[in-house]
Amino acid sequence: MTASSIALVLTYFYPSLEFALIFLAISIALSRIVLGMHFLSDVLAGIILGLALGCCSLTTFASLGLL
Repeated sequence: MTASSIALVLTYFYPSLEFALIFLAISIALSRIVLGMHFLSDVLAGIILGLALGCCSLTTFASLGLL
């Protein structure tokens, strides 16, 4: 969840790093499954929640005029 949220927010500020940030977030998600720490459903839910959290953060800060 954290990796996808941070990747989304940093992609907003550094669009040139978009590919690398998304690659790292996906790599972290896949490593959680491969190492047996989480199931696929856990990882997908974390990605969805992380993206939602990132979108809410960007929206909130933009509405306050801080971006």
